[in-house]
Amino acid sequence: MTIGPSLHHVVFAVAPERQAAVVTMFTELGFSFNAAELTELGVHVQLDWDRGVELISPVPGSTASVATSVNDFLDRHGDGIYTVVV
Repeated sequence: MTIGPSLHHVVFAVAPERQAAVVTMFTELGFSFNAAELTELGVHVQLDWDRGVELISPVPGSTASVATSVNDFLDRHGDGIYTVVV
């Protein structure tokens, strides 16, 4: 039997002004996050590796490529699933 790819984690794009509220919502559901500022990418992330959830927000004013991509996503779709990592 061949085993296919498995889900590693889901990345949610969240507007910077809403990230704290979204972290609170997930925390109340039992998630536990570690924060990281990825300056070179222009994003702030919150990670719960045990449960496979990442929240990513662009650093306001950043022109880094990842920040630009996340901003474009947020402009088109609002907060939501940005990518799924397998």
